[in-house]
Parts: sequence; structure tokens; C-alpha cells
Amino acid sequence: MRGDRLNDRVDVVELGPGGFVCRHAPFIARGEIVELVLNLADRSYRFRAVGKWLKDDGDDYQIGLAFIGVPICLHIEQVSAHEFDLVDQINAAA
Repeated sequence: MRGDRLNDRVDVVELGPGGFVCRHAPFIARGEIVELVLNLADRSYRFRAVGKWLKDDGDDYQIGLAFIGVPICLHIEQVSAHEFDLVDQINAAA
């Protein structure tokens, strides 16, 4: 999930035609606009959404988001061999 000063991993627990529900999410204010990025195999799905509701979920929050606009699907093609770097180490640790 990306937004103003945030870039966090979340768990999408519900997905529907109007929006989605995420757990283990950071604080998202009502009306705040965020982007959710789902990377699956060789595709990256990008959704813009607006915060609708928020509930406590232990140390994090459970949030309800409503879609804004049209989602985007990017096809990922690797041009050259990938070299393991710092970003890969961060993703492996998470």
C-alpha cells in the first residue's frame, strides 16, 4: 500500500467490485487517497482507493477502502538478468 508518506505491506482479506478490506494496515484517515499494488507472477495490478472506515486490529488497523477510477494492470518483462540487491534483502526479511 502506498500513500502520503507510507509504503507498507498489508493483507487483503476481502475484495469486491466496490473496494476491499485490508488487515495489518497503517492508519488511513477517512477520505485519504492511497494506492494498492498487487504483484502476482508477471503482472502488477494497481488500484487507487479512498479510505472509508478504520478499526483497531491489535498493533495495526483493519481498513475499508473504496475504489477510485480505473485499475491498471502492468505486464512485467525482465530485459536482463536480475542481480540480488538491497531491495531484495528487505523483501526477503519481510
